[in-house]
Amino acid sequence: HRLTSARLGMVRFLAAPQVCDDCGKAIGAYSESSFCRRCDFDICKSCCLERSARDRAHVLARKETGQKIIRLWYHLDSVLMALVAAECEVSRIFGPEDSQAPAPPDATVTRDRFVCIVSDLVSGDRDAAAELFDCILQYLEEEGLSSIPREKDEIKVSDLGECLRIVDSRDPYS
Repeated sequence: HRLTSARLGMVRFLAAPQVCDDCGKAIGAYSESSFCRRCDFDICKSCCLERSARDRAHVLARKETGQKIIRLWYHLDSVLMALVAAECEVSRIFGPEDSQAPAPPDATVTRDRFVCIVSDLVSGDRDAAAELFDCILQYLEEEGLSSIPREKDEIKVSDLGECLRIVDSRDPYS
């Protein structure tokens, strides 16, 4: 419920002394406080200000997280569109350097090489490529799909292909 802010009058103070439900200190006569009679909840001005500051920080953090997710999806969309337009297999894009051969099943791609290749696909945007690499690493780690320790900053090309696999939902065989 929404809290009501008011000064506690002497009559109310004497009738029922109030205690802050956050810090446990008495709320003195004529002190500013906030309360909800329906919940029987009282909070002193100091605790109310602290809660407000925490709430604002939490809302700001959630907003920043949301903006980061939107940015990641934008970058992912850019990379996927570039890969689709190139009509090329991931294993060939990240295969051996100076070769059109596909990558062997156990091949890996380093962060630097990934960023270099992907940034070329998305008009030189190295930040987008780096964020995508981090996103893929995080996904593989969370899903328990990677056998490579995160500290190595590498991704198996086969795992990368699986992460970026595009499935036509109308095709029952994909």
